[in-house]
Amino acid sequence: MLIQDDCLNGLKTLKHCTVDMIYLDPPFFTQKQHMLRSAAGTVYGFSDVWSSRGDYLAFLKERLIEMRRVLKDTGSIFLHCDSTSSHYVRLLLDEVFGEQQFRSEIIWSYKRWSNAKKGLLSGHQTIFFYSKSSRYKFNVQYGTYSPTTNLDQILQERIRNADGKVIYKRDERGNTVPAKEKQGVPMSDVWEIPFLNPKAKERTGYPTQKPIELLQRIIRISTDEGDFIADPFCGSGSTLVAAKLLRENRDCEVTVLTKGKDISYAGCGLPYYVGGVIQDRSQLIVNTPEKFAGLTGARVITQTEALAVHPAEHKVTARDLSSGQEQDYGYDKLVIATGASPFLPPVPGLELKNVFVMRTPDDAIALREALEAGEIKRAVVAGGGFIGLEVAENLAAKGVKTTVIDFAPHVLPNFLDPEMSEFVENRMAEAGVMPLTNVALEGVEGDGKVEKVLTSKRAMKADALVLAIGIRPNTAFLEGSGIEMCKGTILTDAHLRTNVEDIYAQCDYITIHVPLLDSTRGMLNADAISKMKDGVILLNFARDLLANEADVLEALKSGKVARYVSDFPNPTTAGQKGCIVIPHLGASTEESEDNCAVMAVEEMMDYLENGNIRNSVNSPACDMGICTKAGRVAIFHKNIANMITKFTAEFGEKGINISDMTNKSRGEVAYTMLDVEEAPTEEIIRALEAIQGVFRVRIVKG
Repeated sequence: MLIQDDCLNGLKTLKHCTVDMIYLDPPFFTQKQHMLRSAAGTVYGFSDVWSSRGDYLAFLKERLIEMRRVLKDTGSIFLHCDSTSSHYVRLLLDEVFGEQQFRSEIIWSYKRWSNAKKGLLSGHQTIFFYSKSSRYKFNVQYGTYSPTTNLDQILQERIRNADGKVIYKRDERGNTVPAKEKQGVPMSDVWEIPFLNPKAKERTGYPTQKPIELLQRIIRISTDEGDFIADPFCGSGSTLVAAKLLRENRDCEVTVLTKGKDISYAGCGLPYYVGGVIQDRSQLIVNTPEKFAGLTGARVITQTEALAVHPAEHKVTARDLSSGQEQDYGYDKLVIATGASPFLPPVPGLELKNVFVMRTPDDAIALREALEAGEIKRAVVAGGGFIGLEVAENLAAKGVKTTVIDFAPHVLPNFLDPEMSEFVENRMAEAGVMPLTNVALEGVEGDGKVEKVLTSKRAMKADALVLAIGIRPNTAFLEGSGIEMCKGTILTDAHLRTNVEDIYAQCDYITIHVPLLDSTRGMLNADAISKMKDGVILLNFARDLLANEADVLEALKSGKVARYVSDFPNPTTAGQKGCIVIPHLGASTEESEDNCAVMAVEEMMDYLENGNIRNSVNSPACDMGICTKAGRVAIFHKNIANMITKFTAEFGEKGINISDMTNKSRGEVAYTMLDVEEAPTEEIIRALEAIQGVFRVRIVKG
């Protein structure tokens, strides 16, 4: 997942306690403009100039607080810095994470040559390693012994003699006995890794790019396979690359078929290319086929459309769109990631010139070219979602008289409640964009091009229509493949596997870890067993009714299944040959009870100190992290209309600015938290408590 935004905003989209490890390589307070020119002539750079050290540290602190919020209790953070501000950063980490959570000061040592500097040449940078709690994850790594180490002595087994003195152990012939194989020397906190020179193969052009080996070491010591890693200051993306290289199998032959000519682009940036905020098409492209192939070893075939999937033959039929020729591509494993296409409503006139969609870079180019050619003075955008509003914003910025229509009763219907949507619609009108809701698109009229847009309320003169009213999955080519679908969407299990699977055929042991639902009852049946290899061993520690036990017993008799192990003994399986049944012990171990107690205490503290609610059985889940403003107010109230409007009105009357807020509901109960820029007073608390429908008001901070 790649989020293109200020990392503070990106972190706020992540849920509480979901990240296993964070590596950040923020600006170092060098007070310089960092620039580097690639071999192709592209200039990469960023500004590390600050008005004061205090502003720099405040910038970091606000983001570190969010990082602590999203880290799991077993998670760790690694902050990269140099001698410019490392002493200040260490104190900041102590403040946010606690001195007791400091684990190591990793020194990245390297050699660089220069005659320009008076004094000692800098040959290291610092990485501070902190954990969120004492239960942090750590994987010991080993290195080789130094050349001066006497390996003969290390590799000999030792014992204590009668006097308690350590001596070499010897066999009956008097020869020393070799010790068990040594793993090596545990990794120290000084890492000698070469600095990336400007011509290094892994260079992407980013000025302060770090070596992949450095990031791989951090990932190895602090994460396991499947863990969630975050790199808030992504830079050149070395952390993402390092994590990917650690989990991939380079021996696999991977072929990517794609209908378009672009494989990875910034879809959220398309409207801003239309408005000229993003100047060049190349700025939209995240990865080219050539670069991706070089980085991953995958074979990328563009402008090739998949026509059909044949699971029995393990092949995909595809057509080269440039030549029209069809070809079959064989596979062992198939990943379907065909995305979606813009929804085109069944109304007349969509074939006219200047009817646009907004899905690919070419779509954005077409709209911008028409705009720059002076063809568009008035436009209608159909769709009041994010893309529609962003297109409208950029058209209006170019002087186009723009109207947004939507069938829903308000804009952003899936994201905002009516009160907040009303606020957005008012701001749209102020910016010159007219919102029309509860309106259906009924057609387009014009002589070869758009001249009029027809709606359920009235017709509007227009030079262009932009359709941003949703998408439909690109799955038509799967018809007849046997893959189960519902309204064009592919049905999968929790692991995104379709009903057409061959995983059973590969396994010697199969263990079941799913809840008992109508959809999973009897899933271990004759049909499933027939797909397994002979002599498979089945382990069921979930629920006995997940297995059709009559089918399992028949498979045991035939030898198809070698053993069936379950901790749900019953008269059907108990005593049967091949069945191993054990008592059901449940999950109430000392460790689980301790973990639950720790979790309960931490979540209660989070509620008392920050107002956040997690894992409640009767209250809505709500998380705003740690309050960085002057005050925070939490309100329990009825889940009815206009409550937020009443709350904000009270603060407005008292002249108190609301800097951030959130509102969550569960059934008839709602919970609202507001961060304010002044400490809340007793007067405003009494005013909030007097509002009809309010259960309780609490000052969390202030």
